[in-house]
Amino acid sequence: MHASTLGEKVERIQVPKLPCSCSPLTRRTTRWGKKAIVTFPSDANGRALISVENGSKVLRTYWVNTQKGKTTYEVPISEDMAPNVYLYVTLLQPHAQTKNDAPIRLYGIAAISVYNPKTKIEPYHRNTRSTSS
Repeated sequence: MHASTLGEKVERIQVPKLPCSCSPLTRRTTRWGKKAIVTFPSDANGRALISVENGSKVLRTYWVNTQKGKTTYEVPISEDMAPNVYLYVTLLQPHAQTKNDAPIRLYGIAAISVYNPKTKIEPYHRNTRSTSS
């Protein structure tokens, strides 16, 4: 699986071949109002659940029909996703399929930093020392 904002160079995260294990996190930064592109290897006739979570709750879920070779889905990034979200992908293959040797369920995860200029804190430091001697 890899995640990127539209038009940016893509950084790949491999979807693990074993159930219940998660891939390493990569941090991508995007602004709210844009879309993150999630791509993962898949076979036809499967389904994927893409869950957008912020650590304390599930913000959005999307059911996606998978394509042969790879599946790509655009996740809209909203203001409530700042400062970061995690995209969890659960890939469900059809039962009793014999086209590949992958498990029926596969999991992947990607982290995305969401920049919101309204919530950026700019530190201010006032010098209290006198510069004159």
